[in-house]
Amino acid sequence: MGTRTGLGRVTTGLFGWRWPVVVIGLVVTSGCAEVGDADAGEDEVAIGGTAVIAGPVDLGNLNPLVAVEATTQEFVRDALFLPLLRMGPDMRPEPGLAESWELAGDTLVTFTLRDDVLWHDSTPTTAADVAFTFRAVKDPETGFPDPVRFAAWDSVEVVDTRTVRFHVRPGPDPLFGWTLTAIAPVHLLADVPPADMAQAAFNRDPVGNGPFRFVSWSANDRVVLEANQDYPVALGGRPNVDRLVYRVIPESTARVAELVSGGVDLAFGYPVSDLAQLSGGLSAVETDARQVSFVAWNARRPPLDDQRVRRALSMAIDRREIVTLLRAGHGSVAVSTVPPSHWAFNADLRPVPFDTAGARALLEEAGLADSDGDGVLELADGEPFSIEIKFPGQDTNFRSSSEMVRSDLAAIGVDARPLGLEGGTLIGDVTSPERRFDGVMLSLEIEMRPNLRDLFHSGSMDGPLQLSGYADPDLDAAIDALAQATDRDAERGHWLRAQELLARDQPWTFLYYFPNLAGVSQRLRGVEMDLRGRLVSVADWWLEGGAAESAEVDGADADAAG
Repeated sequence: MGTRTGLGRVTTGLFGWRWPVVVIGLVVTSGCAEVGDADAGEDEVAIGGTAVIAGPVDLGNLNPLVAVEATTQEFVRDALFLPLLRMGPDMRPEPGLAESWELAGDTLVTFTLRDDVLWHDSTPTTAADVAFTFRAVKDPETGFPDPVRFAAWDSVEVVDTRTVRFHVRPGPDPLFGWTLTAIAPVHLLADVPPADMAQAAFNRDPVGNGPFRFVSWSANDRVVLEANQDYPVALGGRPNVDRLVYRVIPESTARVAELVSGGVDLAFGYPVSDLAQLSGGLSAVETDARQVSFVAWNARRPPLDDQRVRRALSMAIDRREIVTLLRAGHGSVAVSTVPPSHWAFNADLRPVPFDTAGARALLEEAGLADSDGDGVLELADGEPFSIEIKFPGQDTNFRSSSEMVRSDLAAIGVDARPLGLEGGTLIGDVTSPERRFDGVMLSLEIEMRPNLRDLFHSGSMDGPLQLSGYADPDLDAAIDALAQATDRDAERGHWLRAQELLARDQPWTFLYYFPNLAGVSQRLRGVEMDLRGRLVSVADWWLEGGAAESAEVDGADADAAG
């Protein structure tokens, strides 16, 4: 589940797109990754203070209906808002806003809500909020990032203020979507047209109902939250820390420096190259994650429409060397979009072998040859086989990876040209109808229920996430069958088949799976991270000494935090 390495005290405890946010220590402990003292009793937990988190990217829309970026989704789900259900450590639904639920056969689900959950403006959270949220996520104009969560949910009925009933179609894990989707306030968002939801003023001034209240979002990319004094005791009560501050520090070296100097308590996206700097009161948390790094090939463009060519490109890339050199072994060579930590992972699959000679043979079979002896293969029309591989230019890890890919492909006669782009420009290029790219290097954080339909189904060809433009009837059939399965046993065979087909056809070169790494100050206690996310225990975090041990917060943050 998780591994914590460092020089401090150690105990065991644990789809959205994620632009890559992207120790060597004396103690390693496996299990749930937890920072804290195993002997610390509850009477030692200190109340108060400001916990400061540093991350590489600004938060996006703090609105459950349109939050897309992964860190933003975590703040929405775990800090600011409350889902209908919460996901337990065993990945099974537990009570959240709903204190109980009843399944009548496999077509009717009735939830009974708590009566003590208030929006942060003191308005009660009711069944009307749940029904509004459901209708909004089902409306295509809203732009909810993962509508497949509720593909089998057909309609909603408000029975009374505390009771809401849904009509559903049979399917596996029917309640799963509600553990990932927080409820939104109908009294504040009902008048926003669905097509305008992503631009709503609410998104940067949210009113939630979770353990933390929104305070401010400053021009220097700092978001300040404060403890919700009215959060129900049955759900954990008010958080231990008074304030939670998120600071945007794009450069990894600057994040490391702030952690070392005490300016922040926790640094997301901690670079493996700086793990050796951790000492004294600093440590690292490494947890299994749902992240895969890959190169998507644009199969709309020849010769990338040829399975042999795509497979040859994958065979030519030494992915194990990338993991070894650039991630210091913190990761593993990938075989598909489904990570090893997921129950549907196909453990019988082996990565495409690193085989330069085999790659050359496949390209020759596909009709590519170096006719003029210049070291670069030519296409049938005599043009050189030259491809541009775009990547997020601000990410040093991807910049290094792209150079290694360029060198490996040059060895088989492919002229690969890496091109780093600003995030917005890159997204526009790869998701536009024109699909302005040959290859694109990205990372994807897979949902708890991986959504293969949007990524690879022929019916999603015009959708923004169907990057490769690849489709296969057998893969379509496997994806369609997943939607019809009624339990995990029935699903498993279809998951295995889908991964086999992706491994065969290589619409993406699956580079590596990689874990979450975070640097943590020893004064920040109670931190647990697992497959559910990095903020799953945020309401239980505490600072040794309370306010006296808070990380330094500049004047603007202190004023905003009160």
